[in-house]
Amino acid sequence: MLIGLRVRYRLSQREIANLLQVHEGTISRQTDKLRDRCLERIQQQLSDQGWTGDELESLVLKEMGAVLLDEPRLSADRLAALLAARGKHANIAPNA
Repeated sequence: MLIGLRVRYRLSQREIANLLQVHEGTISRQTDKLRDRCLERIQQQLSDQGWTGDELESLVLKEMGAVLLDEPRLSADRLAALLAARGKHANIAPNA
């Protein structure tokens, strides 16, 4: 849900924290952990396949935006369902 709200809706950490009624630091820590885990896993897989580029992190971060927007689990409808399951509603238009 965090990735979807950040990428598809371009919400700030503060906006997400307000929406979910949690402390902004919680969102920041969760986002950092998620980013680090994803980068580590992708970097390992690319390295295993012979990638030798120095700027692996910037490549991954640049390319992942488009991939994430195409992910069905991060669609506007799915995010709305996830929020509804938590009793939340976002009056925001997706930046797809």
